[in-house]
Amino acid sequence: MKLFLTALTKIPCLPPSTVWRGITKNISEEFQPSTVMTLWPFSSCTVTLPVLENNIYLGTTGNRTLLSIEVINGRNIRDHSHFQTEDETLLPPGTRMIVQSQFSPASGLHVIHLKQIIPKEVLLESPFEGVQLFPKIKDSWYRKKRFAISFGTLVTLLIGSIVIGSAFGSKFGNKDTNSTERRCSTPYIRVSGTYRTGNTPVSAVLDDFNDASNIDNVVTTQQDNEIALLFGNSEGIFHGQ
Repeated sequence: MKLFLTALTKIPCLPPSTVWRGITKNISEEFQPSTVMTLWPFSSCTVTLPVLENNIYLGTTGNRTLLSIEVINGRNIRDHSHFQTEDETLLPPGTRMIVQSQFSPASGLHVIHLKQIIPKEVLLESPFEGVQLFPKIKDSWYRKKRFAISFGTLVTLLIGSIVIGSAFGSKFGNKDTNSTERRCSTPYIRVSGTYRTGNTPVSAVLDDFNDASNIDNVVTTQQDNEIALLFGNSEGIFHGQ
């Protein structure tokens, strides 16, 4: 038995698929929906339904049961079987199943839908160390993609927060340490005058542009598409540049 199991487990598992098993009697009473069952014998199945027309497996008349099984660790033994045209799939002992449903499409024919599940407890010891009785379950592409999107979004937000925080921190830090408060000593001098700038002036900005502690004036003009810079003196008089 150990030698047979060793040889069987060396055959790669089939991808999750549906196989069929025929029984020449009615066993539907033993497979009630939602029932969890364990198949202890080796279970010979096939992936091609025409094989089951043989009276040895299922036949076409009389009481018979057709098992439709969703398997996850079946082994295809066609290359090692005498009946190479039957595309035989073998399930090992201790195969845990859950009954999904059953129906009777014709007189005497009962179809039972089974789904294989991985048992929580060990039902069959590995014949040697390192063997995998069940294939590794891979995550679906959606789960991987969703994780990648979530992780990528988190990284982007983190980097953005660091950059914005650094920019604001630098700005306010420089303002506190390097800025010097400046106050005009002659803000209001009662001096009137007329100053010529370009055509159609539209805006003016008053500030100390040359660090002389006097009010200067920058005037923008619309028609000439230029600016006029007027520097002020301590007497409140502007001189053009």
